[in-house]
Amino acid sequence: RELLEMSENEEVLTASLKSVHVPPERELIARFARHTSWQVRTQAARALLGIYSALTLMCLLGLWAAGMPIFDAFCHALSIVSTGGFSTRDASIGAFNSPRIEAVAAVFMILGAMNMALHWAAANGRWIGYRLDPETRYLGIAILITAAVVLAALETGNYKTGVNNVHWAL
Repeated sequence: RELLEMSENEEVLTASLKSVHVPPERELIARFARHTSWQVRTQAARALLGIYSALTLMCLLGLWAAGMPIFDAFCHALSIVSTGGFSTRDASIGAFNSPRIEAVAAVFMILGAMNMALHWAAANGRWIGYRLDPETRYLGIAILITAAVVLAALETGNYKTGVNNVHWAL
């Protein structure tokens, strides 16, 4: 399932490079979108696929370092970066009962939700794109607001208080 999820994201990435008009602030895609040749667009897709693959590999290594068995880390890394949500366990990430694994998963889910062209720009030394991109700002604001609302709901409910609520809110 996880390999299927990853391959579907690759297909969507390639299809989007073929047919969608690209805003100029998306430097990598915009640079290649001016050309009409399939070969040039394929180069852009390869560059973005390289970023996607690097994120998946880093996620795999992070999950493994956090204590997840290598097979589970492989399967979850494919699912986490593609934001698919599949797991090898019935209880998903909670089955591992590890805040470190959950933290690694959360970081890579956020990175997977961001625009891969921004990651490409950062890999080429242009980190300012993260700060200037409106999608990234809105994503950060949405995450903070959602975490605050969940934390408030947990604090006012009949749940454990303190650090556990912060853990569950994040």
